[in-house]
Amino acid sequence: MRTIEQQTDNCIRCVERTSHLTWIGIYAGTGCWSYMGRQKASDSQDVSFENSDCLYQNIVIDELLHAVRFAHEQARPDRDTYVKINYENIQSSRKNNSDRYSTTKADTLQKVYDLTSIMHHKWNAFSKNGLPTISPKANVSQSTMGSASVMTDSDIEKVKSYYLCA
Repeated sequence: MRTIEQQTDNCIRCVERTSHLTWIGIYAGTGCWSYMGRQKASDSQDVSFENSDCLYQNIVIDELLHAVRFAHEQARPDRDTYVKINYENIQSSRKNNSDRYSTTKADTLQKVYDLTSIMHHKWNAFSKNGLPTISPKANVSQSTMGSASVMTDSDIEKVKSYYLCA
C-alpha cells in the first residue's frame, strides 16, 4: 500500500484502523484476490493473499487496486478495440477472468487503454496450452502486456482522476 501511496502522491492513503466503518482486511484466504470496490456499507473489504506466490509487488498492487475500485484493463468495455481475447486458449475454469465489463462496472474515466498497465493480464494469463490468451491489435510486443511491476503513469492518472486528486 505504501507504494500506491507514494506513486499517487498520497491520493490513496493507508491508515491504521481505529473507528472506521469500512476497511481493507488482508488475510490468507484461498488464492490471490479481491472484490472490486467496496462491497458493504460497513465491515471489511477482504483481500486474500494465500501464500508467498501472491506476495509479488505487482500482484499485491493489483489486488489492492481492485479493493479501491479498479478493474483489469482488459475488462474495460472498449477493450475489443485494443486486444483480442483468445478464449480457445483459456482454461475453462478461468474464462470468467476475461469477461468484459459494462460501462457502469468499469468506467474508462476517458483515459487511454494501457497495454502495459499493472492492471493488465499478461499475454498468456490462464493459458491451457501455452498459446496467447490475449493478443494486442496494435503492432506491439505481446510481452509488454501486464509487464509492469509498479503503477504506470496511466494507472496513476486513473487513480487521481477517480479520487479527484488530479
